[in-house]
Amino acid sequence: MTWRIGDLIVDSIYEQALLDIEGLIPSSAEYKLRVTWLKPHYMDAVDNLIGVIQAFLVRAGHAVILVDTCVGNDKPRALLAAWHQRRGDFLERLSSIGVGREDVTHVLCTHMHPDHVGWNTLLENGIWQPTFPRARYLFADTEFRFWADELQRYAAAVGAGQLDPRHASVMDMMAATHADSVEPLVRAGLVDLVGTSHSIAPGVSLVATPGHTPGHVSVKLQSEGQSAVITGDCIHHPIQIAFPHLGTTVDVAPEAAVQSRVRLLEMASADASLVIGSHFSAPSAVKVCRDGAGFRVEQD
Repeated sequence: MTWRIGDLIVDSIYEQALLDIEGLIPSSAEYKLRVTWLKPHYMDAVDNLIGVIQAFLVRAGHAVILVDTCVGNDKPRALLAAWHQRRGDFLERLSSIGVGREDVTHVLCTHMHPDHVGWNTLLENGIWQPTFPRARYLFADTEFRFWADELQRYAAAVGAGQLDPRHASVMDMMAATHADSVEPLVRAGLVDLVGTSHSIAPGVSLVATPGHTPGHVSVKLQSEGQSAVITGDCIHHPIQIAFPHLGTTVDVAPEAAVQSRVRLLEMASADASLVIGSHFSAPSAVKVCRDGAGFRVEQD
């Protein structure tokens, strides 16, 4: 899928399906049948919610910006079988639109969960190396420091034998993610910590959307009077357009996540921005408008 926002070009780079959305958004089961426009694109014939894991390539003049980098290959993610030691064709899909590893100038991670940083690195001769060696890797400073502090506390709890077993598996995965998908970039000197309203290139800037994680950002695109926003995990699935109060099991600050979601949808409906959902199945870009207390996708 390709979209033009003025003179900006946005391509979706698919990696894999997003499984068990109703486990991720538990309350969705009681609301999904109220939203007729979810079918056929976002809910299948037997009423299962549909989602994907994908990245977006934004071409803005000389800047070639990869937004989020999915799960990656060869990553040890034993907690989730679909992510563990996978072998996918993400780089081949990127190459199919004429972009090689050396062409990417910026990598922006909306947040630091494993399905948004995985292709930051690849395994070469048993060593994790930056996948995009000429790119600057951008992380919101708030996000980066939050996880640095969390992982330091986690390591201390492990050392003291005081780790809460309810959180152990998730933090194990976050520690592994940081080790194989973030630390190699820091060692290579490729990381830039930026503010949550940072401008990456003309027409491409960050929007603070905290809640899912403390430093979560979305990406605002503006060119020639047209606009769009790449959601990241501020919105996981279109059901959250209809019911913004529906949160996920992995939101760090649930109330803040709802507030960010509503602000983003209000902004998009007010200025007719295309909403490009990081986990939306095709069509991944929609226009939204107000619908009572929530919003809805505008139908063609």
